[in-house]
Amino acid sequence: SSTDVAGVIGNAQDFNGVDQHINLGDDRDWVNNSSTATLSIWMNADTTTGSGDLIGLTRNDPADTGASRITLIRNGDDILMIGRSMDDGSDSVSVSTSTSPLSAGTWHLITGTIDYASDINNINIYVDGQLEGTFSHNFTLDAIPNTNSSHATIGADEDGVSAFFDGQLDEARITNQLRSADWIAAQYAAMTGNLV
Repeated sequence: SSTDVAGVIGNAQDFNGVDQHINLGDDRDWVNNSSTATLSIWMNADTTTGSGDLIGLTRNDPADTGASRITLIRNGDDILMIGRSMDDGSDSVSVSTSTSPLSAGTWHLITGTIDYASDINNINIYVDGQLEGTFSHNFTLDAIPNTNSSHATIGADEDGVSAFFDGQLDEARITNQLRSADWIAAQYAAMTGNLV
């Protein structure tokens, strides 16, 4: 029940922060058996207080509808990213920027990358094409299990009943590839009309 509004490119979706989200469906195989993943989305928050989920996929557990396999969250004026390599709920890591790169009423391109096969500087968060946080975590598995994500959601936790985002979201992307810093910077430049 989100609303069509003008976005960065064409239309975006406006969320009220109370009960609106987009259900991307159940049983998604988008990142199965992948050693890497990248999520990106344009975000224009109405507020930078509290928090709200931007985009996420769960692990394979239909009974636990909010257990993120990989997700991006606005947490105040920072970005929180969660990654998990196991379906049993273990091996979860949460990392966050500490640079306060977000401001309310402004469009920001948020991108997160995870390399499960590495354990050094293998989790990165970018805002507006610039690296804002690099983190290291030695995942138990070198790849996401070859199991479907039970749930996928935009604008709320994957359970669809919590962590609602307040603001506009546009151009959501999920890929099982590790996008480079140069690629991410070029995407930001291209989508803002500054690619030369």
